[in-house]
This record gives sequence, C-alpha cells and structure tokens, in this order.
Amino acid sequence: MIAVAFALGFGAVKYDVFRHSPRELITRVALRLIGPEPLESPYRSALNMTGCQCLESWGVCPCGSTTTLPAYEQEIWRQLSALPMPEAPPLAQDFRTRLDAAVGYDNIRPAPGEARIETVSSDAFEGGEVEQLAIDYDLPRVRLGARHAQHGKTPDDLLIVLHDVASNAERVMDGLGRRYFKAGFDVLAFDITSNTSLMALVNAAWQLQGVHAAGLWPRLVCDVARIKQVRKTYRRVVVYGQGDGAKYAGYLANLCAPFSLVVMEGGDRDPQQDYASPLKRVYRFYLGYWHDHLTPFPAGTSIRDLVANAESPVVFFGDGPDYRTRMRTLMAPAFEWRDGIAPEGRAWLAFKGDDGLGKILDGSWRGVAGATLERRRR
Repeated sequence: MIAVAFALGFGAVKYDVFRHSPRELITRVALRLIGPEPLESPYRSALNMTGCQCLESWGVCPCGSTTTLPAYEQEIWRQLSALPMPEAPPLAQDFRTRLDAAVGYDNIRPAPGEARIETVSSDAFEGGEVEQLAIDYDLPRVRLGARHAQHGKTPDDLLIVLHDVASNAERVMDGLGRRYFKAGFDVLAFDITSNTSLMALVNAAWQLQGVHAAGLWPRLVCDVARIKQVRKTYRRVVVYGQGDGAKYAGYLANLCAPFSLVVMEGGDRDPQQDYASPLKRVYRFYLGYWHDHLTPFPAGTSIRDLVANAESPVVFFGDGPDYRTRMRTLMAPAFEWRDGIAPEGRAWLAFKGDDGLGKILDGSWRGVAGATLERRRR
C-alpha cells in the first residue's frame, strides 16, 4: 500500500495532476494510451493532421461513427427536430468581419518565417504525377497536408477538392480526383476533417488559441493557392466542397481572394437552424460534434449572408424538389428566384441529375436544371 501510494504521488507530481482539471487529466491519459501523440497542452504540442486521422489514432480508415443513439433517443430527437424554428434574421451587417471573428481566420499564423509548402513525395499518377504536400503553422501548431495531381503540361483548369467526413486527400485522388484528372483537370485535394469526434478534441485545443477548424481549413486552401500562384497558372480555378467540405467552401468564398467558381454539394443547412435552438446545440455537444464557433455569429445570420457576401461566384448543388421549397424560402428575403441558369449571374442553385456536377465543373452547364439568384434591390 505504501509503495502504491508513493507511486501515485510521484506520478501526480511528475505530470502536474493538481494543476489540471479532471477533464483535462482524463483527456491526457486517454491520448497517451490510444493516441499517436499526447496532447499535453494546446500550446506545446504540434499535431500532424495529414492523412487519415483515424488511422493514426484508432488504427482504422476510413473513419466510422463512434456514436450511435438508442432507438428511444432517436425518437425523442425526431420529435425535437420537428419543432418550428424561429424566422431567419435579415442580412447581417459587417458579415465578413463577424465570420472572421467566429473562425479566427486572421489569428492563424504560419510557421516562423514566411508560409511555405514542403513537397513530401512525388509519384506517378495517370500519365502525370501527384505530389504529397505539407504546410506548417505556428498558431495553432499543426502540420496540414494536401495532394496535387498535375499533368505533364499544365492544363487550363484546376479543381480544388474539400472532402466530407470519413475521407482524406488520398481517397479523393483514388476516386473523384482520378476521374477529373482523366477529364483534363489538375486536381488539388486537401486533408481536412476525417471524424467529428476526433476533431472535437483537436478543435477544442485550437479554440483555446483563438482559432477554429472552420477557419483553418479555408486558410490552408488560401495559403496554398497563393503560394502556388494557381490563379496565374490556370485559366479557371474551381473549388468543390462536399458535405462538411461544402461548409468550409462557403466560408472560403467569403474569406479568401476570389476563385472562378465555388461549388457546394451539401453544406446547405441554414446556420441559424443549427444554432438558434439551444436543444440543437446540446445535441451537437452530445454527439461530440465540433462546429461550435468562437463567437455565436450564426445565431444572428443566415445562409443568405454566405451567398450575398461571397467574393467568388457560388453554386449550391442538390436535390431539385428540396431546393425549390426549403432553399427558395431561405433565399427569398434577399434574392429574386429566376428559373434557369443565367451565365451572367454570380449565385445559382443547381439540381442533381445527368452528371450535372461534371457539367458545372467544366464550365459548360449544358442541360443543368436550376435557378439563378439575383440580389433584390434595396
């Protein structure tokens, strides 16, 4: 007993147990046991977020859900989600400033010196090559990754891909990236989020430093695009985000220098629906989800603000019947709905069907059904 007590006391002193809350202590112990690298402090540890995050932490890739709700809780949630939501507010004032503050975009700092890209490896890829890239940041201290597939001769078009959960840049290249590379695009895919539960932990550490993951992913894309001078190298630079990646693409369209087009498949839930109800915030917390921002800007804004303030032309790509009802209602206070795709527009809703995504990405828009959004005159 004396020996055990001595060992426990020694461990408590060595690891500063009494200087940390029980929650932080549990987190540190858990990461030391199952994580690739202990998160001893958000200010001291440098995370490597390249590749499949779940493979590094849990030995499984792609990531699966770590939380399932019992049937009775699913039924309770079904009833809660059916409750009416408050009306969305009018267009927000100083939206870009508020968005920047909510995600800490301007708080992000590159590694000491000027931001630079490291080429980790280069491999043959469908008659061209694919480079594995890495870029380091000092705030937060993290190493982020991407893959850039290039033809021998630079084509006119570059496709930038922001994937959904349960994926990474390597998987993008094996699927969608390979398809569009064969179609003539160079492809630049980023390692962003793999699993919401794991990212909840990482993002909590980043938020203590004034940075949110939803600001870091757009900043990563903007920095790589700037350093590689893609706007000068290519005639068209198109950003495609799917699911969670679509949400970051929407932020990117507002916070970064303009791209030729930003396409969002998914990510079309209105932010005020996620945040106006305390019940939904509790549910997000219960799932270990990590989209809570640094400041509560979504409670006073709407998806209309993302479209109205975008620096880049934007298109939401989704289900026609859903968009003709829900999205039309969301956009109506600020935009006129015009059936059909008007080339001179800057915001569109495109309906899925007959490889509509491919026709949007290549710029032809041939046969794509949808609507053009035109700002109402004040």
